[in-house]
Amino acid sequence: MKTKVLHLIGHLKMGGAETLITEYALKINKEKFDIVIVTTSSRTNSINETKLKKEGIRVIFLGDNDIFQNPNNKLKRLINTFNRYKLFINLVNVEKPNIIHTHLRTIPYVFAINNKRKNIKLFYTVHSEVRVLFKKYYLRIMSKYCIHRKGMTPIALHNRMKQEVNTFFNTNTCIVLPNGVDMNRFKNIKNSKTELLDALHINKDAFIIGHIGRFVEVKNHKFLVSLFADFKKKCHCAHLVLVGDGVLKEQVKKQVIDLGIQDRVSFLGQRGDIPELLNIMDVFVFPSFHEGFGNVLIEAQAMGVKCVVSNNVPKDAFVTNLVTPISLNDSIEKWSQAVNNLNPTEKNARDLSKYDINHIIRKLENIYIKSLIR
Repeated sequence: MKTKVLHLIGHLKMGGAETLITEYALKINKEKFDIVIVTTSSRTNSINETKLKKEGIRVIFLGDNDIFQNPNNKLKRLINTFNRYKLFINLVNVEKPNIIHTHLRTIPYVFAINNKRKNIKLFYTVHSEVRVLFKKYYLRIMSKYCIHRKGMTPIALHNRMKQEVNTFFNTNTCIVLPNGVDMNRFKNIKNSKTELLDALHINKDAFIIGHIGRFVEVKNHKFLVSLFADFKKKCHCAHLVLVGDGVLKEQVKKQVIDLGIQDRVSFLGQRGDIPELLNIMDVFVFPSFHEGFGNVLIEAQAMGVKCVVSNNVPKDAFVTNLVTPISLNDSIEKWSQAVNNLNPTEKNARDLSKYDINHIIRKLENIYIKSLIR
């Protein structure tokens, strides 16, 4: 009999946690596990959703059954939220999962479930900095209750995060499971660099600085654009490629226009060809204020791309000699020099094997199986 696992997350747009869950569902052993993904929001027809649908993975969108569509006041939004809680509780009763694996800010959905009576094992992956993720008081209280009273096992992405989780929630049950990357995607590039540059209308001789990430405050796009404007003064053939979408995208576009560099900046939106895009980059710049792990940094290293990154990114993601960490307290001039002064380095992916998604999923399967025989 298969073990049924419900993965619970806010949405399946492009993002580190969302892409990781998609990979879990696609690559887990289907003979042993039945995976159902539940999102608390409505369907968005994202790249991740399309992949899952193509492979026949069930995705249930609680937001598709909202009482009020596009609510314009807090009361209606609150009613929708409680309706989604009710829908999830009913869903658990129908699906009868063996395991519920929650992600990001979905703890309130499992808070009201009597998982012990139903014999459901709970897991929660911490995808971001602990004190940032649990900034809201109710999330801290609910999470602590679920850990101590419901037996929920927290999963950290690296050892430092594990220590923080154990201290923050006064527990010793947190385990480590790094994010994984499909290394095979970076070995078989479909399009040549020249072909893709031509398709993107970028000069084939351009020096390309790239970034992949949601347009949200933590990714620090404002600093990145200022850095590029400074670097462009030294390297007139420089071109900035920004991959992703998000709430701050229009603000960043305005900054680019105000600086008069719009002819040298490409906004590519959500893309499914990340290996090909990394292949055209001369330098990957990652100036985040903080990261849970930084999956895309592993992907950049897998492609052999030089990386200039904030030293706020977890050092566990600094796997190869391709990474140059710099403090955000340092000047833009110093960042610009780091981008400009990268020495040629041989591609070094030999240390990345422990982050291969297939290796990580085998570990996840063992975690699930052991929890059920306790």
